[in-house]
Amino acid sequence: QAGTVISGNAKFDFLYAPKTYAWSIVDENGVVISNGTVPYDNAYVDLPESTESGIRYEYTLNGTKLNGTGYTFTTEELDGLYALPFSRRPHPSYKEPIPAVEMIATSITTHRGCGGGCSFCSLALHQGRRIASRSEASILDEAKRIAAMPRGGSISDVGGPSANMWGAACRLDPSKCRRDSCMYPSICKGFSVDQRACIDLLRDVQATPGVKHVRVASGVRFDLALKDATALAAYTGEFTGGQLKIAPEHCVPDVLDLMRKPGMKPFEAFLEAFVRYSEAHGKEQYVIPYLMSAFPGCTDAHMRQLGDWL
Repeated sequence: QAGTVISGNAKFDFLYAPKTYAWSIVDENGVVISNGTVPYDNAYVDLPESTESGIRYEYTLNGTKLNGTGYTFTTEELDGLYALPFSRRPHPSYKEPIPAVEMIATSITTHRGCGGGCSFCSLALHQGRRIASRSEASILDEAKRIAAMPRGGSISDVGGPSANMWGAACRLDPSKCRRDSCMYPSICKGFSVDQRACIDLLRDVQATPGVKHVRVASGVRFDLALKDATALAAYTGEFTGGQLKIAPEHCVPDVLDLMRKPGMKPFEAFLEAFVRYSEAHGKEQYVIPYLMSAFPGCTDAHMRQLGDWL
């Protein structure tokens, strides 16, 4: 694993493996700090715990460098990062118009990381499964800066990998966790998030002088949203601008298991709730589902089933 080491017990998935792995830890200057071997045990390799937090190490297994998760920022560090004077404009090397620029320029990132651990997604690898959230004060300060921009009254998105994971944390001991996902096969009892606090945050952004509209365009984790009907009603009625992005990815149980995604039952329950809350607010709105084809293990027959479901 290459990255900033915060704690030990790094976990990797391998399709094949010998009986043991040789490992080494090399610092930034190429000096081998320690090395040894570890047994292969049920697709997990436990690497030695680092002695100093924040020191960058380079991990190799059997001579192969592996990219690991990036550094998990503290709230204070994230606040400092987003307080920097970004221009919110494309790099001058771009000569042609970029269609997404206007949306990106008026969006606010509330957190990094995702507890989903979907097997096709790199988010948990490069941002980590642990959620790193900005403070409300930092987010509201950015809302004020956007509102002062030309056409900054409409904030296109307030969220992250999953908008309803802002402020989430693990109530258990992450160093002892053997799960690949906080959400699959069911939401972990240790995964704690106050979705009503997310709604309060959105309302505070909405109340910022100069802000006229606030939307959640980055999407929400639908199985998590079903845990709080009050928050889901607010996401649907107050902060969806006609379309809400959702990622069921497929409909066939065998494929969903390979993806580490929840089944169709919670997705269809979410759709029913979305329609119900939209109608209650007098709004005609639609869900935009992300669907995937050609996933490893997904066959032509599976895709025909997906086509029939659609």
